[in-house]
Amino acid sequence: MNAAFELDGVTAVRGTQPILKDLRLDIPQQQVIALIGPNGAGKTTLLRLLAGLDMPASGTLSVLGENAAQLTRKRFAQKVCYIPQGHSGVFTYTVRDFVVMGRNPHQTALQAPSQKDWEYVDHALEVFGLTQFADRYYSQLSSGESRLVMLARGMVQDAPIILLDEPTANLDFYNEHKIMQITRKLCTKAHKTVLVSIHNPALALQYADLVYCIYGGGIAAVEEKTNPDFERNITAMLNVMYAEKGCGAIRLHEHNRLIFIQLCCLPFVYLK
Repeated sequence: MNAAFELDGVTAVRGTQPILKDLRLDIPQQQVIALIGPNGAGKTTLLRLLAGLDMPASGTLSVLGENAAQLTRKRFAQKVCYIPQGHSGVFTYTVRDFVVMGRNPHQTALQAPSQKDWEYVDHALEVFGLTQFADRYYSQLSSGESRLVMLARGMVQDAPIILLDEPTANLDFYNEHKIMQITRKLCTKAHKTVLVSIHNPALALQYADLVYCIYGGGIAAVEEKTNPDFERNITAMLNVMYAEKGCGAIRLHEHNRLIFIQLCCLPFVYLK
């Protein structure tokens, strides 16, 4: 099985400033992979490169065994679904009309959605508990509801790889875990490869199979959940990264099946 992505000497710049430098990495298929690291470390930059929205300043990127530079925009979208953290502007579409746009990579120009496309949409709305919102305007939704709609749109796009940029940002505890549980099911039930950038390290520890710590222009550490020291190693790596940012120490402790990670008196918690 080909890797989901192969990066060979990939460098990304913002203006003249290198953000990611000489990345050499094979990203496996059919796993949930969390990207963690401080603000500005390059998590979004990496996701945009993998989504084909930005091109490397140098190096080569392959997607499921094909050179990304040779893929058309449509072909790229058939392979990779990118769900950004937020959107600018106001969408004057109902939820159902918004979600069906995920079928665009599978249609010819100006082709109207087919009956099969609408069946994809209705199934996705049912899976994500959004059927009651089908005729509501997207702009009228809450943050949590709009994130679920974006995931539903990603599901109907039916790409084998899904990239999520901070899908849990500014959500409450319940919706954070609801989003991540759905992410987990997309991997285990639908056999998707999911890369997700997360600020809350507790969510990465609970839901990811693999964690990439992004820092200093590259992948500072890779930890697999099968490693018995997975939690401790991630915590130690975060301590190094955030200590250099002037933050306090991260502490990990357990109580009644809850893992607490504390950074500068701000607790993150997950069920173990």
